[in-house]
Amino acid sequence: MILLEPNSYVLEETLLARFTSEKPEVVDITLVDFDNVVYHVQTSPEQRTLLNLSVEMKYFNEVVEYGAQDILKREYGDYLVATTNPQYQITLQFNLEQLPADKAALAKHVSMLKRNMLASSFIRAFEYWESQQEGAGPLMTTHYRDNEAIYVQAQQDRVTVIFSTLFKEEVDRVLGRVFLQEFVDARRQVSIQNAPQVLYSSREPPLEIRHLSNLRQDDSVGYVSFVLFPRHFADMESREKTISQIQLFRDYLHYHIKCAKAYMHSRMRLRVQEFLKVINRAKPDRVTAASDKRTATGYVYLDTVPYRKALELQKQLCQRRISEIHAKPPKRSQRKHSDVLILLQHPPVYTNGRRNRGKLQEDEVKRLEQLGCDYIETNRGGEITFHGPGQLVGYPIMYLKDHFLATKCFVQGLEVTISETCARLGIKAASIEGFPGVWASDTQKVAALGTHVQRYVTSHGFALNCTTDMRWFREIVPCGLEGKTAVSLQSLLQEKQSNLDASIDAVLPLVVQSFAQTFGCKVEPLSKVSPFTFEFIQDFIKSA
Repeated sequence: MILLEPNSYVLEETLLARFTSEKPEVVDITLVDFDNVVYHVQTSPEQRTLLNLSVEMKYFNEVVEYGAQDILKREYGDYLVATTNPQYQITLQFNLEQLPADKAALAKHVSMLKRNMLASSFIRAFEYWESQQEGAGPLMTTHYRDNEAIYVQAQQDRVTVIFSTLFKEEVDRVLGRVFLQEFVDARRQVSIQNAPQVLYSSREPPLEIRHLSNLRQDDSVGYVSFVLFPRHFADMESREKTISQIQLFRDYLHYHIKCAKAYMHSRMRLRVQEFLKVINRAKPDRVTAASDKRTATGYVYLDTVPYRKALELQKQLCQRRISEIHAKPPKRSQRKHSDVLILLQHPPVYTNGRRNRGKLQEDEVKRLEQLGCDYIETNRGGEITFHGPGQLVGYPIMYLKDHFLATKCFVQGLEVTISETCARLGIKAASIEGFPGVWASDTQKVAALGTHVQRYVTSHGFALNCTTDMRWFREIVPCGLEGKTAVSLQSLLQEKQSNLDASIDAVLPLVVQSFAQTFGCKVEPLSKVSPFTFEFIQDFIKSA
């Protein structure tokens, strides 16, 4: 939450800019604040060094009855001049050539004008309390807005301040009650128990003003009451602080309502956008012009490829894809490179994601390497995991904008792809909130996920344990999740006493089908979709 101030910040900045300008300019600026107080800042072409500030307050005549004129003369007497325009009630004039040395302080002081005018009823109530007269003092009313007012009344042992507030919508009333309840709960803390008591009532006005006529008594109006005791206004410093903070409390109430509504609306828009993306992916295919069709995705199976070589292949493909799309964007049909789903296996290797890069102890790295495998750190998400024979690894190199996908939706799509693949084998698996990957149970992880996105082009992906030797996972804490274990499709099928095949050859077409279904795109062999990309990959794999 931002820090609100009792002065008008925009007026302060406007005046300070004029006060500090090296060359006087002709200005004619009108400012209107939250309570419809109008500030008119003006200089004339004939007298550019004389800056006039005219102020329109619809409640000025009311605060005059409580001593506002005395406050004006005391605080701004050196600059107060007669008002020539009947629209305005106050006019201050500044000679730009004869300003005090501290111009910033002057601008700040002038921007407190509205606060000081509204303070008149407070000061009159404090003075009545000091006089120790018997009975309650006069009820002072200031209609600071249309149909909204401030009521101030002094009694022998307290001063009561009541704000009437209109709520245009039901949600405003609910948010207002929540804000006030939070304030009431906060007052239970020992450090702020000396704060004024705050009461809130809806529809029915407080006893102090119930006798007044023309008060609105419906669901659209609420009343906020402050009960001030002598400790809140016994000395001058406390008085000034109390007046400012009570006025600010009303501002914070409305600010809280507006911000809460804006936050809810932004969250609703975000959820709707995410929901629309899901709906769009679920739309049935329809015949459209060739230029409107989604980019086809090619898949290629490379058998067993060393991890470092596969890492460099992804890097090369991503760079080529980004350069082609962003350097001189051609039509989709004219692109040389297409989206590609690279499927392969790796020789035994432990890899670590960017979250834990550089954190593994040197002794631990040596221990893992002595097991007969490599240890490599990457720029993917996630933590340490294992890749090896019997594990189907998928690296989608995709341009997300062609699929109308955000990164989060892409990751969720990979999770759904693996879940659907498992379902085709009769295995129930799903993602778990807060735990990346796909899980056959609360503790058994069947597939790991880790992605990287650069300028909407993806790399890295998923690793599905088909017939993997699970002993490799016992040497680490997979993905940094204590108490969780990795599991293979083969062992899950054995538990179910199923005769289905969990080999790479059997699972690979299921993954391709699930990927196509989840992302709503046609997935065909890469040699057919993009011979150029297929040729590049083959040449790269054959190179040393």
